[in-house]
Amino acid sequence: MPATQLTAGDIQAYRRNGHVVIRGLFSPEEVAAYRPIILDLCRPQLQLLKPMNERDTYGKAFVQVMHLWEKDARLKALSLSPKLGRVVADLMGVDRVRIFHDQSLLKEPGGGYTPWHQDNWYIPFDTPHILTMWMPMVDCSAEMGTMRFASGSHKAGLFFDGGTSDDSQEHLEKLIQERRWDLAHCGDMKAGDASFHDGWTIHGAGPNRSSTMRESFLVGFYADGARIIERGPWQGAIAGHLKGQKLGDLVGNDQDNPVVFDRG
Repeated sequence: MPATQLTAGDIQAYRRNGHVVIRGLFSPEEVAAYRPIILDLCRPQLQLLKPMNERDTYGKAFVQVMHLWEKDARLKALSLSPKLGRVVADLMGVDRVRIFHDQSLLKEPGGGYTPWHQDNWYIPFDTPHILTMWMPMVDCSAEMGTMRFASGSHKAGLFFDGGTSDDSQEHLEKLIQERRWDLAHCGDMKAGDASFHDGWTIHGAGPNRSSTMRESFLVGFYADGARIIERGPWQGAIAGHLKGQKLGDLVGNDQDNPVVFDRG
């Protein structure tokens, strides 16, 4: 994988707005190699889905399969990519980065909107340096439901004490209007383009109004040295992503949350 050079403008935009899009982060050939592996891992869950009209808002928004790099060794090259780790470290301005988890998010044709939310409600770490990469694995038009962000909303912490739901959508939509944050839409994206957003940035996605599955891949990262704190569903975060850990511990270990970039 060739190195990806961020510009000073990319870094400034991320820190100012809480998000940035990097075009062509991965090549079409790289994405094409990983896409069938991801789809194979998602297929069992796709076969268990209820009809769309029997699901809640979260269930209509996407099909979620987590910890893919731990399920298939071939995906380590993607989720633990040093190239990706360097981009993350440069955007956050830190020296060492660990992976929190990866996941696939499939938004079916006719799938619903993804409500406004903040990732850090789910991520109980004491560091300000938490970042999510979201990347389409197929070319995605805006009508398929690419990402949207409230620019600048990452600067003041938690705004809604709850998960991704109709309630978070209503509460955060009012806040966006009151604070007059500019809305930024990723619009059309090619497979291998990637958006990056701060863990506090308010974000969501539109419904999939197309006849094509919106296939996307997400990886969450954090600066090494963070500790676990009480926030949101912290017990579930420990059980699901931080094996054998407890409140106050340094987050992660080299087996389950390895370092993906070390500037030293």
